[in-house]
Amino acid sequence: MFLSSGNVVATIDASAKALGNVIVEYIAKGFTGRITYRDASSRVFISIEMIRGVIQVCRATERGSVFEGGECEHVASNYLYVPNGSIEVVEIGEREILRDIIHFPYSVVSEKRGLVMLLQSRLGAASKRVEPAPAPAPPPPTTPQIQSTQVQPSPTPIAQAQPSSARQEVVAETKVEKVVAEVEMPISNECIDPLTLYTIVKNGAVQSVSEEISYQDIIKRIGNIAKSVKAKQVYLSANIQDGVTRIVVDVEKNVVYMEFEDSRGNVLCGEGAAKEIGNRKLSNVKMWIFG
Repeated sequence: MFLSSGNVVATIDASAKALGNVIVEYIAKGFTGRITYRDASSRVFISIEMIRGVIQVCRATERGSVFEGGECEHVASNYLYVPNGSIEVVEIGEREILRDIIHFPYSVVSEKRGLVMLLQSRLGAASKRVEPAPAPAPPPPTTPQIQSTQVQPSPTPIAQAQPSSARQEVVAETKVEKVVAEVEMPISNECIDPLTLYTIVKNGAVQSVSEEISYQDIIKRIGNIAKSVKAKQVYLSANIQDGVTRIVVDVEKNVVYMEFEDSRGNVLCGEGAAKEIGNRKLSNVKMWIFG
């Protein structure tokens, strides 16, 4: 259900200790990792991750359907004290859980409702939710995967007809200039900080765009949203031909961060990403508005 992996610290039969009791125990311990419940007979699989005793994300499958976030917590509430199935507890680092949050942003749960409220009476003295310490600095990007983001200057026009590749380069650079103009903010050549994404996804309001939309149109929409609600930051993720794109508009810093990740996992940042995106259509667009 999640991408991260770690060390298994306990495997428990639900008939000996129910899922609800296991969650309470590890919240009280200030545990960082994942608790997974499986019941093959009911076709139920529930996965919860927490950082220092604070539940962060929840994903579940029940009879073939996938549930995330609050819906996952609702599914889990039906199996807290069912004496069937098994429970696995896995120790995972905070950085890995942050990556899971970035990859599955809809799995983020509210700290003020859900499972914790259901378990409140059993938590007793340990029911006071412990706020996690500031998340660790994100791991440095994998250098081999990040390609150069420098945009080569346009060749000086000459009287002769340019080769096809040179003409394409000029057109690509024109697209980048247009993108910069649409955003009305400078584009940073730095990649997006995972901690920034974590903060926005954890605390922001989410919106979805059902139809395919051009890059220029979605940038205009982000700008209008940021101005109308006085947002501090807006994060956008979307599918694009041969890859995915991630964009953070930081209103406070007056800068835009862009990434394009192709199907092989190679990442372009900044103007290199804008150049790659060009006039392609974006689909499955999701926006998180923070501030």
